[in-house]
Amino acid sequence: MAFCLLLREGEAILQRENIQPVFEKYFTAEEQLAGQTQMDRHFPTKDRTSYQVLWERLIVRCEDALARSVSPSAPEAQSLAKDWLELQKPLQKAVGPELWRKTGTMYEDMQD
Repeated sequence: MAFCLLLREGEAILQRENIQPVFEKYFTAEEQLAGQTQMDRHFPTKDRTSYQVLWERLIVRCEDALARSVSPSAPEAQSLAKDWLELQKPLQKAVGPELWRKTGTMYEDMQD
């Protein structure tokens, strides 16, 4: 349930103008541009890409599993986690290891 809540809150809170100060803390202007370019490529505002559709479907599957109280150790949950990691690969490749690492650090620090 917490994961779904994070996703929903993320949509509301993590609008570009609200998160800009956070981006400035972790990324240079050049890194922000590179990251935004990749996000625009993978998640365009007009036509949805097949990649975006795959994410949307996975999120629905995760929410369904959580609603049914599927245990994190259950094969279904493990499969969802595997799919989640697999879908991250195109973004990881697109932004490169350094920017991906910085993004991970940013999310780890989000509670602060």
